[in-house]
Amino acid sequence: MSAHDHCADTFNDKATDASRRVRLARRVASTNLLMLGLGATAIGVSILADQWPVGWIQILAVPAVFLILWGIVYVRAQAMGVRRRGVGYHLIALIAVLSIFFGLLPLVYIVGALSLLGVGFFVIGWRERCWPVWATALAAIVVGLVTVSEPARQLLWTERSVMSYVSAGVATLVFAVIALAGAAQSRIVENQGLRVG
Repeated sequence: MSAHDHCADTFNDKATDASRRVRLARRVASTNLLMLGLGATAIGVSILADQWPVGWIQILAVPAVFLILWGIVYVRAQAMGVRRRGVGYHLIALIAVLSIFFGLLPLVYIVGALSLLGVGFFVIGWRERCWPVWATALAAIVVGLVTVSEPARQLLWTERSVMSYVSAGVATLVFAVIALAGAAQSRIVENQGLRVG
């Protein structure tokens, strides 16, 4: 793994270099972190605006983020003429959309929208072998569980109040800023890697 690539490969040197350049050109880390940050922003604003455990923006943010991400990845791969690996962007988007009709509302109430967003990005980051994505997604899961999920609320003996929603919204927005900063840093690293390589 070079200093300019923080998404690891496990192939031989020539394949690693070619794979690294394709991954850099596909903007794997920056695109995924950007979408995770934007989704977290929508969820955080929804929590602050609604002050209700589950708002419609929270419910729709998860499938919307994964549909947009799938579109970006598909268009980028077509434009580059790169065969897409079996990462599963399309499956995650399909599952997120179908979940609207088959249980997303209870899931968002139980574990929080940010946690669900984090699960999808954890799978993507793991499949892409890109630790900044899966590590940030893991943080999203934890932040979502601790701040919004009903079981965590009961376990931590926190009551529903305006302040609990404000703190959950602020924590989600702080996470969003961190994810967006990670996206910007990853974009810089990707640009440097493409110039050097």
